[in-house]
Amino acid sequence: MFFPNPLRLDAQAAIDGVSKLTLDMEAKWGVGRLELLVSDELRLRFRRQREKLISAVDQGKSEEIIRHAQAMGKGWDALDKAATDAGAAPLSPDVWEIALSDGRVIALVRSFPEAIWVSRSARYVDVWTAQEIANVIEAFPKIAKPHASHRGNLVPQQSLPKKPIDSDPDDQIPF
Repeated sequence: MFFPNPLRLDAQAAIDGVSKLTLDMEAKWGVGRLELLVSDELRLRFRRQREKLISAVDQGKSEEIIRHAQAMGKGWDALDKAATDAGAAPLSPDVWEIALSDGRVIALVRSFPEAIWVSRSARYVDVWTAQEIANVIEAFPKIAKPHASHRGNLVPQQSLPKKPIDSDPDDQIPF
């Protein structure tokens, strides 16, 4: 995180540590998902602690930042343990990748936390959630029309237009 008011190095280090832990927990559980896997009481305590840290950062109070950042670390650990003890499974995204005719790759996922997980990977892909696909179908009903007329059956795949290949007759590999 970057803050316009310079902080003491130890306060900035504490913020960096809790930021790293946040990213690690989001990678493991999904963005915003872990809080929903624990009790209401633990969720409330965690959110209150986050508010205390944000307030300390806003006020630039280094001692409080350090104290609240350490408490946030304990909060993340408590959420992680409670979710694990309750039998919750970490995020395990199913990702379907499809190449488009222009060379781009799209990744289809079920949910927003999975979309964040995929977008944090080192690869460039256009990420779509199932809900986003549903929104496109609703916004453009003509897209869904072939499927509506073939309920329960497969719709014949439309072939993509073929791009002309510029080939040299002497080329050993004509592509």
